[in-house]
Amino acid sequence: MLPGTRKRVINFHDVLMYVALARKHLRLMVLLLCSCWLAGLVFYVYARPVYYSRALIRVNQVKQQISAEKDFNEASRVPGIMKELTAPHIIANTAAKLGVKASHQDVMKYFIKKIIPRKNSEDNIEIECYPYTFDWAKRWTETMLQEYQDYRQQRRMDEMRERLQNYQKQRAEYIRMLDEGHQKLAEIRTEAGVNEAKMKYEKLKTLHEDLVAVEKRLDDVARVRIEILDSSMTTVEKLSRISGVLDNPAIGAVAPTPLPIAQPEGAASDKGPTAMVLSVVTPSMAHASSSWRDLERELHGLELKRQEASLKYLEGHQVMRGIQAEIDSVKAKLDAELITSTEALTHEFNALLDKRKHMNELLPEFDKAYAQFLRTQQKDQLAKATLTPIEGLLQNLDKSVQNDQLAIDNDRMELAYGGMLQINDIPVSPNRFTLFIYTTLLGVMLVVGVPFLVEYLDHTLSNLEQVESAFQLRGLGIIPKVDNADTSVALLDSPEAKEQRLLENFRVIRTNLLSMGSLTKAPHVIMVTSAMPKEGKTVVSTNLALSFAQTGGKTLLMDTDLRRGRLHRFFGYRKQPGLSGVLLNQNTLDEAIRPTPHENLFVVSAGQHLETGTELLGSPKFHELMQELRKRFDRIILDTPPVLGLSETSVLQNQVDGVLFVIWSGYTPIKGVKAAIEMLQANGANFYGFVLNRLDLNATANYYQYYYYSHDYYYQYSPRNLENV
Repeated sequence: MLPGTRKRVINFHDVLMYVALARKHLRLMVLLLCSCWLAGLVFYVYARPVYYSRALIRVNQVKQQISAEKDFNEASRVPGIMKELTAPHIIANTAAKLGVKASHQDVMKYFIKKIIPRKNSEDNIEIECYPYTFDWAKRWTETMLQEYQDYRQQRRMDEMRERLQNYQKQRAEYIRMLDEGHQKLAEIRTEAGVNEAKMKYEKLKTLHEDLVAVEKRLDDVARVRIEILDSSMTTVEKLSRISGVLDNPAIGAVAPTPLPIAQPEGAASDKGPTAMVLSVVTPSMAHASSSWRDLERELHGLELKRQEASLKYLEGHQVMRGIQAEIDSVKAKLDAELITSTEALTHEFNALLDKRKHMNELLPEFDKAYAQFLRTQQKDQLAKATLTPIEGLLQNLDKSVQNDQLAIDNDRMELAYGGMLQINDIPVSPNRFTLFIYTTLLGVMLVVGVPFLVEYLDHTLSNLEQVESAFQLRGLGIIPKVDNADTSVALLDSPEAKEQRLLENFRVIRTNLLSMGSLTKAPHVIMVTSAMPKEGKTVVSTNLALSFAQTGGKTLLMDTDLRRGRLHRFFGYRKQPGLSGVLLNQNTLDEAIRPTPHENLFVVSAGQHLETGTELLGSPKFHELMQELRKRFDRIILDTPPVLGLSETSVLQNQVDGVLFVIWSGYTPIKGVKAAIEMLQANGANFYGFVLNRLDLNATANYYQYYYYSHDYYYQYSPRNLENV
């Protein structure tokens, strides 16, 4: 498992884990780095030597008075020349001049490693050449430039000759087509009467616009004539509506002109009513103001004057009568203005009707002229359209020939060999320092990547957190790996176990197991099993039973692996009498239960090995046996076969209170553990947790992570060590 894969921030613990990972794969990392150096050494010994030369090609651009577009195109030709210099046929022909007749692929494979053209700050071309011989390094650039110039001149002449031939043919064809087109155009214009139709259309083309304007004006006048017939409107309101139309007539429309008329008797003002005559509206008359607005303001002033006088005088007083007479006179004038304006409005309405009628009579003539005009214009445009492309093609053709001729007569790009800038008679490749750097970088990448890849591809379980996160089971503890331990005796009795203080590890497991039992089901009968064989479940069950016996509880250790049980070897007993004999009624239970040298610890071996162990463990006889044993012992530890491939553990689930699962650290695959746990859960197993067995605390990663499980964690704080400190 990679350190820090489930954390967002790398802490000091992760750093220690990475150090441990490097220490674990140190030999592999050294091997990878040395292999890269060795590969670099082999390459240096057997690689072909490569020489280097850098030569200059001067580019002279001839300045001539031509277009800016041409200048831009020519200035951009330097990259094109650089590309053409390294074209396959140029390289093959250059090699032929140097005495090697081969294809481009063979030249680049056996004689030259690479050719790099570059543009320098002075707009010249520098050629970097990497041949396999020193002679080619000296001669290649000059020979290549000569071959390119010969090829360029020959290609230009061939292209120009071909273009001139094509130009002559195309120009003769275009001239013939133009002559035919002009002749046909003249005939079409004569037959269609294009000029006559155009003149007639120009006279009548504004008819529709004028008719729309007259219709709009007529609608406005008619609407006002209807509105002033409303008796609820006052004289001023009617004059305002009429003035809104008459004060803004279209230029050229018929509008009324006021003339003086006789005043009525008793009028106080010198100005009398006016009569209306019709006249043509001119631009100077379009913005003339009406006199009725002055009468309106005068009437409004008299009304205010009467209101002020009414505060001092009675209605019949002479002052009040005088004011009233003035008001009546103004109203009479307003009535006269209304009559005049109404007559002017009526006159304009009639004039507009006459004009609309006249314009409607001209519409058929306009439509006919317009249709004739469109027909003639269409024919004329079609005739012209056939000539325009031909004229454009002829102009482009002439311009193209002129440019080609100018390019032939005046070569704007003159290339000249400028000599060698740098040449090495010592091979530049393979370079020892560069090769060392590359191989070292490759080695560092492998040194960093391969260990991580190995750890990523490692699908075994190696720490408690990994198992707890993957299977949601509690880790009850770990059992450190004891090197050179004698498996024929219980580990807690071995010198190695006493030296490593393994008893304390099993005390932790025992305590955690009892605490889990208080949460689920009291651990009276405990099954110890694993996913695969040889994971240490027999050793764990033996030492766990011994740990429970040391608490003073009467403990029974039973071997239920009737196929190949070997629990009896840990105590130096024979396998019979055992459990199989009791289930087959060959022995009694008391005969099968044998004491051990350890106080409160009793053992029932597997007995005779049978292939029908599943049937015996699932029989009513075994159920009765377990009920009897529950009454006799405080704790019963069942050492069972592995889960995968066998059915005994599934059969025993209804006889036990819970399961303690043993996992061999760094050996048991995740898939195997997952399949075993799922199989037990499907049969209703109650898991107390798991034990990580044979954890190598000598490994740096495990030592830093599980240091508190080691012997030194506690005993380094002994009084003697503290005194030394």
